[in-house]
Amino acid sequence: LDLADKSDAAGARNVLMPAIVADSTEIAPRLLAIGQRTSASTEMRRTAIKWPGIVGDSSMVAPLAALARSGDDGKKGVGEAAVFALSQIRGNAGVPALIDIARNGTSTRLRSQAVFWLGQSNDDRGRREVRAIASDAGTPSDVREKAVFALGHSDATTAEDLRFLRGRGQYVDDLAREGMLHAAILRSPIGHGRLRGVDAIAA
Repeated sequence: LDLADKSDAAGARNVLMPAIVADSTEIAPRLLAIGQRTSASTEMRRTAIKWPGIVGDSSMVAPLAALARSGDDGKKGVGEAAVFALSQIRGNAGVPALIDIARNGTSTRLRSQAVFWLGQSNDDRGRREVRAIASDAGTPSDVREKAVFALGHSDATTAEDLRFLRGRGQYVDDLAREGMLHAAILRSPIGHGRLRGVDAIAA
């Protein structure tokens, strides 16, 4: 791995792959350190960052999430590599960070990548979030389109995803049961008034 700093972009894979295959227990933190090093080439950083998610554990989540945000250049760069790595962490440990990036990422490109990888996960939290993003009119259209694509083009597509995509999703507002009670909230037009009484006759 010491050769990583001295290699050009074209040699990035050739330098890192033998170390990754060797399966050292210390490999994930060292790869992450290379990815964090701004003096390394973008290709070297991208290649190094992808692997901590695959060979690392949940301790990689926070630094990868930070790299996703700080490395977001709006292009195919370090930020996207970090988002991919988050999606690969065992036990779906990266899902909460991906949800945060999907909602609050610094660019639509990064948010779209997070949405895509959430849609590819078999994690209920992630897939619920992708459905919510797809139906949120306040979300940029590029991100919403990626959410719809991710829901329909995944090995993890669920029956609920298909119902949602066909416009047949069931929500609390859609429920109607016999004898069901309804509540309504009436807000006062007076900000700081005194309540002198309540006329409950119509209720």
